[in-house]
Amino acid sequence: MTGVGKTFIYTHMEKGSFPKQIQIGSRTVVWLEQDIIEWMNTKIHQS
Repeated sequence: MTGVGKTFIYTHMEKGSFPKQIQIGSRTVVWLEQDIIEWMNTKIHQS
């Protein structure tokens, strides 16, 4: 959905500049779609 890779996502999550993941299983994580849409809209408006 974002077009960015795992390294980007986890690096920016640590910096607080990407939405946090939600653990739904022992090895499964998800993100709220609305959080990602808001993040993308913010990036669009900043460019």
